[in-house]
Parts: sequence; structure tokens; C-alpha cells
Amino acid sequence: MDTNKFTIKLYWEQIKKFKISFFISLFCIPLAALALDTLLPYFLSQAIGGLSSQNQNIVIQNIITTSCIALLGVSLNFAGFQALMRHEANVRFELSKATFKRLIGKDLGFFSNEKIGSLTSRYIDFLRSHVTIQDLLIIRTLSFVISIGAGLIIVGSQSLLMAFILIILLTAIVLQVKFSINRRKPYRFARKELMAESNGKVADALTNNLIVKTFAGEQTELDHIDEVNSDYKTAFIKDLSRMGAEGSARILLMAITQIVSISICATLVSSGHMSIPVAVFMLIYLQRIAS
Repeated sequence: MDTNKFTIKLYWEQIKKFKISFFISLFCIPLAALALDTLLPYFLSQAIGGLSSQNQNIVIQNIITTSCIALLGVSLNFAGFQALMRHEANVRFELSKATFKRLIGKDLGFFSNEKIGSLTSRYIDFLRSHVTIQDLLIIRTLSFVISIGAGLIIVGSQSLLMAFILIILLTAIVLQVKFSINRRKPYRFARKELMAESNGKVADALTNNLIVKTFAGEQTELDHIDEVNSDYKTAFIKDLSRMGAEGSARILLMAITQIVSISICATLVSSGHMSIPVAVFMLIYLQRIAS
């Protein structure tokens, strides 16, 4: 079994131990995103539509509905994140205990071939990665998919053209992010390895400080650490430079899409093929997607 599958298997075993808090967060956080990111803008746009038609009943009804949705969304968000934080704390405790037990049980040959600082760095990174995966699954991916799906249904019911534009936009973003991840993968891996190596050298130098001083090896240790840190700096700059450039490309893509969408919405509204509330929803919705 490769490292990624083995790691995910370990995470899943911990999720099953604390499944109640996990499923509460899995349920509440995406529904909160649906309420706040999609339903709230929709009913606000309907209220604005009531203003344009001077229908006070529509305005009042949609403001009441919006208030209820906002309250529900905030409540779900609070409950979901409380459960998620508790879940992540419990899982981190269990992973920390299990991983340390596994490490401390290794034989002397294992430790003679590994730098303690490097092991410590990987140990911390392993625990931190669990939180990253949880956030990616629940907060980013699932919440995004549900709120975007609901938005596409609302937009598609009013304008298939605008729904088609949104689908193209989302497809382009997904492909661009996938391309970005693949291009940055070697640099991210290099950064992690070099950071672990740097931490290992620092820890070993400090742990064996007496030997270093006895043989006047301070400058040698400094040179070794400087060399690793220099390599890390190079990998860091390359990785962050690519991330910045690709982030700018996504911003440009969003800006172009917003300009085109607003132009099309204005044309459809003026020709009577789209209502003002739907156009307002589109503008708010595009800002949500951009964020």
C-alpha cells in the first residue's frame, strides 16, 4: 500500500472513532454554505425585485425569509464548526498518541539511520495534514459543490445561457487548479523534504552540541545548514512564484467572466428575457464564486 493510501486509511480509522462529531460537521457546514452563499443572495435579489416593481408585500416576505435563512445558516455554521474543531482535536490527540507509540517502539537501527529533527518535522507535518484534509473535504469541496449546484439550478431555471457560462467557468477553474497542482507538486515536495532536512540538522547540531564544540565544528554545521536553507529558499521562491502567477491567472479568468456575464445579463434584461431579480442574483453569485 502506498503512503497516501496508508495515510488516508489511518485518518479514516480515526474518523470512525469520532463519527458523531464528524457527521455533524459534514452535515451542518455544507448546509450553512448553501444557506449563506446561495439561498441568501437569491431571496435578497427577490426582495430587490419587489422594490423595482413597487410591491411591498414581496419585499417584506423576502426580507423575512432572508432573515430566517441567515439565522439558520449562522446556527448551522456555528454547530458545524464547533463539531469540526472538537473532532479535529480528538483525532489529533489519537493520531499523536498512536504515531508516537509506533515511533518509540522502533529499534535502535531505525534511529541510527534517521535524524531526530527530521522525524519530528515529519511527525508534526503528519498531524497537521489531517486538519488540512478535513478542511479540504468539508469546508472547501463539499460546501462548494452543494452551493454551486443549487446556484446552477436557480440560474438554469431562468437562463440556460447563463448556466452554461457558469459551467464553462467552473470547468475552466477546476482544470486550471488541477494544472497548477501538478506543476507545483515537485516544488511542494522539495520544500517539505528540505524543511525536514533543515530541522534534522538543527536538532542534531543542538543535541550533539558538546561534540560539535569539542571538535570546533560550529562553522561546519553552519555551512551545512546554510546550504540546506539556501536550497529551501530556492524551492520556496519557485513554488510561491508559480502559485502567485497561477492565482493571478484565476483572478483574470474571473474578471473576464464577470464582465461578460454582466454584459449578457444587461442585454437579457433589456430585451425582457431575464428578470431584474435573477440579474441581481447573478451578480451576487459571481462574487461568491470569485471569493
